[in-house]
Amino acid sequence: MYEEIIKNLKEQLTYTELKKIKEHNLSLGIFSEQYLTYMLNGKKTIESSFSKNKILP
Repeated sequence: MYEEIIKNLKEQLTYTELKKIKEHNLSLGIFSEQYLTYMLNGKKTIESSFSKNKILP
């Protein structure tokens, strides 16, 4: 899955941006449209994470 995500990002990012991403662990976020727009506009600043297992994100 990781390689597929990187492959898709290669088409969208510069080499420098992609290199920064590869140097870190990735987390997948799934957002409904309303909250995604708020986040991109800087109106939503709180991050929430839900899991069956109590683990750090």
